[in-house]
Amino acid sequence: MIALLRSGQVAAALLLAVVPGVTGCSAGPPGATSVSVTASAPQTPSTPAATGPAGADHIDISVFLCQKDDPFESCEGKPATARQKREIEALLRRHPDVVEATFEDKRAAYENFREQYGEDSVLVSAMKVDDMPESWRVSLPPGTDATELVETVRRLPGVSDVIGRECVSGKCRRVGG
Repeated sequence: MIALLRSGQVAAALLLAVVPGVTGCSAGPPGATSVSVTASAPQTPSTPAATGPAGADHIDISVFLCQKDDPFESCEGKPATARQKREIEALLRRHPDVVEATFEDKRAAYENFREQYGEDSVLVSAMKVDDMPESWRVSLPPGTDATELVETVRRLPGVSDVIGRECVSGKCRRVGG
């Protein structure tokens, strides 16, 4: 069972389910190793047509980067290159709807995983830092339609998957395909 849990496919599937804060919409534990980037572009939706359900507290997008032997077809089994990582960051920095983008390295992802699943000692002991993908945690203003950004980022080389969530009063749902 432990060998199965260490496989890249299971690790990737677990991480898609472990987007930090799904129940409480938190960005991760205090003190996590991350770099926060605040967008220099306008911090409001570019058009009034960018809407979501009224009362949304915020919208988050998690952009998972490819890692070695990643099961996602878009990765072709190769990790994201330094150039691809810079291009992903540049797109997030210049996108008009991005309020904040925070890079989460493997260590911070592992700490988030341990925090969320700490009571399952078998699962936690089976996962290692290198099983975790690097990612960007992106915040959008309330009411933003995340579909365009999710689809644009999903097509970038070096991106394994993109998960979007809309959070209202501590409850989150997937958005953007």
